[in-house]
Amino acid sequence: MGSITRAAAFAAAAVALGALSQQAAAGFVYSSTLRSVSVTAAGASDSDSSTAGGVWFGSASLSGAGYSGLANHGSSITAEEMDFSGAAQALAGSANLAVVSLSLVDITFVAQGFDGSSILDVSWIVGLSETETGGAAFVSVVLTDLTTNTVRLALSDDSIASGNVSLDSGRSYRLEIRADASVGNGGAALASYNASFTAIPAPGAMALLALAGTAGLTARRRR
Repeated sequence: MGSITRAAAFAAAAVALGALSQQAAAGFVYSSTLRSVSVTAAGASDSDSSTAGGVWFGSASLSGAGYSGLANHGSSITAEEMDFSGAAQALAGSANLAVVSLSLVDITFVAQGFDGSSILDVSWIVGLSETETGGAAFVSVVLTDLTTNTVRLALSDDSIASGNVSLDSGRSYRLEIRADASVGNGGAALASYNASFTAIPAPGAMALLALAGTAGLTARRRR
C-alpha cells in the first residue's frame, strides 16, 4: 500500500513539474538585446556592446589633459527578470573641449503570459539620477507597445518609482534605457540608472509549484 501511495505522490509531482516546464516559454521572449556604452572626446572614441542575453558588463572611457569621460553598464536578462544598472559621466576643465558619454539599453521582446494567460503582469522598480554643472545630463526609461505604438511606462530626470504594468500576451514591446552626459564648454555631468522588471507568475503556476513540493515531501515521508 505504501508503494502505491509513493507512486501516486511521485506521479502527482511529475504532472505538476511537467506543467511547470511548459511555463518555460512564458515571461519575456527576446527579439533583440542591445546593451552598449560609448565615449567620444578630443577626436577619439571608445565603446563596448553586446547583443547576447544573460549577464553582461561593459565600460568605455577616455581621459586626457583636463578632461575625462566614462560610461558603464551591468545587467542580467532572463525569461523572468531584467535587471539593469549603468551611468555616463563627462568632465572637461576647459572650454571648446567636447566630451560625450552614453550608456544605452535597447531591448525588444514578446510578452508571454503564464499558464496561457492573455496578460503578463510585470512588477518594476526604477531609480534615476542626473546632475550637471556647466554640462548636460539626461536619463530615461521608456517601455513601448510596438503593436499600438503606445508608451506603457515613461520616467526621466531624478526619480525613484515602482509599480506594476500589465502587458498583452503575444505583443512585442521595446524597452529603452539611456543615460547621456555631455560637456562642451567646461563643466561636469553625470546620469545614472537602476531598473528592474520582473514577470509575475500566474496564481495557477504558483499552485502547481506548491503541489509539486507537497507531493515530493509526502513521498519522502512515506519511504
